[in-house]
Amino acid sequence: MTYEHWLQSLDEASLASLLHKRLDVALDPPPRTYAALGHLLRRDRSLDAAMRELDVGALSLLVILAGGESMSRSDIGAAVAEGIHCTTSDVDRAVGSLIDLGLCSPVGAGYASIVDDVERLNLHALLEVSQPVLVERGAANVQSQELAVAGFCDLVEAVLVEVDAGSVKAVRAGGVGSREVRTLAKGVGADVDVVELVLGLSGELRLVEARAPLLRCTTEYGEWRSMDRATKYAKFVEAWWWSEGAATNSLQANGKRARTLGPIAPNPSTAVLRRRMIDSIPDGGFLDVDSAVDYTVWKLPRFAAEANAGDVAAVWREASALGIIVDGAPTDLSLLLGRLGTTVDATVFAPAVHELVHRAESAVRLLPDLTAVVSGPVSERVSLLLTGAATREARGAASAWRFSDRSIRAWLDRGSSGEELLECLAATASTEMPQSLEYLIRDVVRRHGTITVDGVSGRIESRDAALIAEIHARALFEAERCDDSVLVPSIPAHKVLEALRSAGYAPVLTGDFVPTEVARMEPRPLQPRIVPILPQRTDVGELARALVTGVPAEVDVARLAARVKTVHHLPARDADALAGAIALGTVVTVDVLTAGVGIVKDTIGDILLDSGTLHAWSERLQTRRSIEISNIRMVVTPRL
Repeated sequence: MTYEHWLQSLDEASLASLLHKRLDVALDPPPRTYAALGHLLRRDRSLDAAMRELDVGALSLLVILAGGESMSRSDIGAAVAEGIHCTTSDVDRAVGSLIDLGLCSPVGAGYASIVDDVERLNLHALLEVSQPVLVERGAANVQSQELAVAGFCDLVEAVLVEVDAGSVKAVRAGGVGSREVRTLAKGVGADVDVVELVLGLSGELRLVEARAPLLRCTTEYGEWRSMDRATKYAKFVEAWWWSEGAATNSLQANGKRARTLGPIAPNPSTAVLRRRMIDSIPDGGFLDVDSAVDYTVWKLPRFAAEANAGDVAAVWREASALGIIVDGAPTDLSLLLGRLGTTVDATVFAPAVHELVHRAESAVRLLPDLTAVVSGPVSERVSLLLTGAATREARGAASAWRFSDRSIRAWLDRGSSGEELLECLAATASTEMPQSLEYLIRDVVRRHGTITVDGVSGRIESRDAALIAEIHARALFEAERCDDSVLVPSIPAHKVLEALRSAGYAPVLTGDFVPTEVARMEPRPLQPRIVPILPQRTDVGELARALVTGVPAEVDVARLAARVKTVHHLPARDADALAGAIALGTVVTVDVLTAGVGIVKDTIGDILLDSGTLHAWSERLQTRRSIEISNIRMVVTPRL
């Protein structure tokens, strides 16, 4: 039985299933015969795309079958050491994968491959991978996902607040050095990898720019702050899904580790790997990142090899940090992303994200030791309140903040009142307000005041005696003191001001003194997202039905002719003749420019239009051939 005969033996459902896996052959207009379909399935480009879907076991079997005669099932078992290196179910699964993709077909009592040459694919390194033992961890826990998502969102806010305050330095060559990233990670109480991910995705969203001497927030950050948490999270997921690089595995062109937010060589294969990894996670997930890497390298060897070294582990780490993967297992969000593939944008999965983010509830306990403890996910409202008035000390299943003179003063310096803070804490906490915390807040409110600086006279004034004492404690010079001011005769006022800023004060300035502030900057121009333009395809169900029933699908000849004229620039008469032959399955005579011979006349039929190429039966060669449309010099409809 030939390959075409096998195709013809398939029922409509089986043929549609094969076509769904080989979408590149569902051309518009579609193939009209099994011979034409078989030709498309054998093209190198189509074979390469199909072989990318094979795991290492199926690839190994394809190498054995390629270029030879058909092999019986028992011969295949002997060739792959069935029962020693693999099980019977492994071999049957590999054979089934090849048949499902149309890469081999049953021939009598055996199987024959349609692939003649696999050496050019350089598969040897891929085939050395051993099949991993898959130990499933179990289904994802919804509460764990809520905790992971809330924790990531809370970390994003904390990192961006630090950047906006001018706390993160940028190196002269661009980007943020590893030491600064470690310092920032320690300050916000998070792992370095997760902070790298937040900074990298913030750069993708144009929220931050790394230009020496500081990493600064952009003017986009102001609008960002007005968004709700679900919208912010959806945008981060979208940016991660489309990123052409792994933020926690960024490489320079020379292969060395790049600075965070520094220039890196983008690799589109990373985005493809990311999508395929998320789509192929088994229901039970993995025990750890090493298990995920081993499985991916076995399951998707071509995709893993084409991405950057280390990207498989990076994708898994990042998906876990984002809460897309939880406890090593897929979630509703990962399943949704996997189904959407290259059509993902924030608006599509926003409803699912909104439910995930807003159903999380936080239980806040205020303790006498001036700490606030939150068990479970930290909601947006609780995060904004506690981060604004206290210092974060711990993250995870139980998060902790500590109130202090400095943290409460920062709350007041932003224009909020002490009574507002007391009311918000009382309304949020599940415990009574500790007397020690209430006393601290009221004491800081009583002592709190603003600073006025006159840059001409050098006079610093305040109604807050504590601030005047702070100035004396931090300014190492002789100064004349009045009732509510300090006259600074020898040290510039901005030096004293910088000392106060480092202590957590936010002065209000007057006079002609202009301090050095961390101003937000205009973001870089947004790079247009490169979305692959897919060619027009025929519905695989309709194509299968047309081939099985023998009733060709109707083709709009005028539309086809217009496409040939505008896209391929054939003269009107030639385009009309060619379009008619393609649509109706008739023959035309063409003059073809060939290398070395010049113009050769040929009569072709059963023609397929595949981008800029015609695939057709050649009466001159008595076989199917492919002709570039750019080499056609004339198209004539033969006279009857």
